[in-house]
Formats: sequence, structure tokens, C-alpha cells
Amino acid sequence: MFLVIAVAAGAVCRAAQYAADQSFWVDEAALALNIRSHTVHQLFGKLDYEQAAPPVFMAAERGLLVFLGPSELSLRVLPLVCGVVSLVIFALLARRLLGPPWDALAVALYAFSDRFIWHQTEVKQYGTDLLMSVVLTWIAIGPKQGWSATRRLVLTAVVAAVAVWASYTVMFVFAAASLALIPRGRGRGCAVAPYLVVNAVAGTSFLVLIATVIRAQQTGGLTSYWAVEFLDLHRPWIWPWWVFRRVHSLCNYTIVGGGPVIFAAVIAGIVRMWRGRRFEQLVILAGPVGFVLIAAAAHRYPFDGARMMTFACGSLLIVSCTGLAWGVEATVGRRDILKWMASAPVAYVLILAATSAAMHLVEPRNRGHLRPVIAHVRKKVRTGDRVYVLNDRRAFLWYWPEAEGNLRAGDDVPIASSNSRFWVVWSFPNETIKRQADPVLRYARTFSREQDHVYSIGGGAVLMTPERAPTSVQPGVESLFVVP
Repeated sequence: MFLVIAVAAGAVCRAAQYAADQSFWVDEAALALNIRSHTVHQLFGKLDYEQAAPPVFMAAERGLLVFLGPSELSLRVLPLVCGVVSLVIFALLARRLLGPPWDALAVALYAFSDRFIWHQTEVKQYGTDLLMSVVLTWIAIGPKQGWSATRRLVLTAVVAAVAVWASYTVMFVFAAASLALIPRGRGRGCAVAPYLVVNAVAGTSFLVLIATVIRAQQTGGLTSYWAVEFLDLHRPWIWPWWVFRRVHSLCNYTIVGGGPVIFAAVIAGIVRMWRGRRFEQLVILAGPVGFVLIAAAAHRYPFDGARMMTFACGSLLIVSCTGLAWGVEATVGRRDILKWMASAPVAYVLILAATSAAMHLVEPRNRGHLRPVIAHVRKKVRTGDRVYVLNDRRAFLWYWPEAEGNLRAGDDVPIASSNSRFWVVWSFPNETIKRQADPVLRYARTFSREQDHVYSIGGGAVLMTPERAPTSVQPGVESLFVVP
């Protein structure tokens, strides 16, 4: 009963965020621009705007754009469906590994996680990664008690060989399952012949993907951007602290604000599973994090403790709830004060997650809402007007496609370089970033008169008309578009 309620509540949270119909924020827009401009065949190659994403995911999004139109609601259908399906599969996984009420707790935390709701209602691959990870983990553990290791690994490998084209992180989940189910003699683990065959099949699929699509999508910009998330092999003395920080960050990403509790619970869960000789389950659940660590050491995949690791968060919740259950169960028959102390972390993370989800039902998450701003500007703009974009131009290009190819560095054409009217446009997810326009606007008001302005909950635009020569130096602006 509680499992069903938790799944339903999670579905409502995701549906509400989807229905809010927020504008694309910059990362979504960057991927959406590729979906709009590339054919399906081209989506299996290099992407523009320093993007990398699984080709089947991109092809599916391209299909949605063609058949349903280029709207936010159209392109977010796939992540939403993946999010709701993942809730159901995660509930089955939790019920398989945790007894009541801990299975319901795990599902509730998954359902209310701020980051999960975010990723499962945006046009990025992280929500799909989470679904594929949960599905593969569920199969590797075994949907039912009694499934042989051979049966589990064969099915996991077949699914992984296909799913990796829709989710790159499937490679890490399968690697952990393969290690957990390795033949160990005396009928333990997978049978040797099937083990070799299915690993060859899955490995071949992975290698073809790496040699074609992933290689094509690798760019110097992406490598530089993620450099800080790679393990520095030249400074081994920092490794323990580096790993600790990123694992803790990952726990905090799972339940924002609950990092210390989730981290401690994960450690307790690992110890409990080890002492209970649940080695296979432990490797399947925690192993993907270890394989990402190896990839980060090889500078092949970033261990960012955030969105790039979202796929591992579901398994971490299972392990953490195992640890939380151990703490509470250890106080059975003890004094009341000990029971309260053991129950406090459980209540803390549950209330934290539920409160965040409830708040965002009232006020949906906002990471920039530029659509109504651009609509207003395009209605009022005149030929010859200049439009200065203060921050990332990608969301601007999605809503004003005519500007693509015509944007150039704003510093090359200063705001005060002519008597033309000009617009200052920017998007923002919060009040802090909203203030980034202040220096430019203050400068503009020293020689111009404000004629119009528009603000949304996550974007703004101001129209200025020059009246005199400027008396100070212009702050930097990112890009400029002259309206034809």
C-alpha cells in the first residue's frame, strides 16, 4: 500500500513539473538545437554546442519533434515517461531487496528527490540513464528469488547491449553485474560458457559505440570542461580526500541537503551487506561507482558527484536504506532515547525530500524562463535594433532561430557604437544570476533612456534608446544580434 502511494506521489510530482511548461534552460536548449538541426543519421555523429548524448535517445527526441512539433512539452514527453516507468521498476527493486517499511522509504526518497524530478522532466539524457540503470540492476539482482546467476547475467547482457545506445552509463552497470556474477566454481556465479559469450556480445556493442559515436562526440571543449572531475594520477596523496568529496557530493545530490546522512547510511549499508555475505548484491549496487572511479582515473568519464553520476543514485538509495534499517533495528528492545536517535536520520531525509517536492508543486523548479521574454521582444522589435545577450546564447537561439549564424561577440560592436535602439536580454534561474545584468544596465542608463522592459520568472529584457555619448567603459557582453 505504501509503495503504491509513494509511486503515485512521485508520478504526480513529475507530471506537475512537466505541466509547468518551463522554457528550455541553456543545457536543454543546446541539446534541443541539435535535435532540431540534425537528421537522425547526423545524430549518430558529432554534435554542436559541445554536447554529447546517446544516439538512440537523440533519435527518439528527433522523432518526437517531427511528429509532435518543436515544443517543450513535446520534447519532454520521453523523459517524463522514463521517469514514471523508473518509479515502478525501482519499487519492484526495493521490494526485492528491502523489507517493509524500508522498501517504501526507499521509494519515497526516490519519488521526492529534487534532482530525479528535475532530470526526469528535462531534455537531457540523465533521466533516461537513471531508468536504464534501475532496469539493469533489477534484472541483475533477479526480479524473483531463485533466478540463477546464468539466467540473470544473460538477460542483463542482452538488455545492456541494446540499451547502451540509449544510455552510455549502462556500461558501468553491466560491468558491475558481470563482476558480481563471474563464475566462481562449485556452481556459484554464472556458468563459464554463457559468461564468456554474453560478455563478448555486450563488449562488442560497447566497443562499436565507443569507436563510432562516442569518438565522434569527443571534443577538446568537453575534455577541458570535465578535467577537474578526473583523478589526478600525479598527486596520489589527494586521492582519499578527492574520492570522499565526490562520493559525499553524490549522496547529497541524491537528496539535496541530506548528504551527510545518506553518506553515513551508505557506509552502514555496505558494512551490513558485507557482514550478511550479500556480496553479489553489494557489487551490483555499489560496483558502478567503483567503475566510474576507474574511468575517471583513466580520464575517460568524469566523477562529478552530480548529474553525470545520476544513474548510480537509485542503487545508492537502496544501500543507504539498508544502513538506515540496520540502525533502527539495532535499537529494538533498547531504551527510548536510542530509538529516537536511530529514527532521527530517517525522519530527517524523508521530511527534507518530501518538503522540497511539496514546495515545488506550488512553485515549479526554474532554471531560466526565456520564452515569454523573447516573444515580447520579437513583437516589439524593429529592423536595425541590436539585441545583446548577456549570458549563454543557446537558449536565445532556440527561441530566436533567425539569430543562428548571425550572433557575434558583443564586445566587437559596443552598445554605444551607434544611435540604434538596443535590447539587453538574459535568462536566470535565481535572483543572484538575475543581478548579472546590473552593470550593463547601469552603464546603458548613463547615455540611454529606457523605453520598455519585460520580466518573466526566469528571464528579462530591457529596451534602451541612446540619447548622448557614454562617459564610461562598457562592461563585457557575450553576443550580439542585429535584427534584419
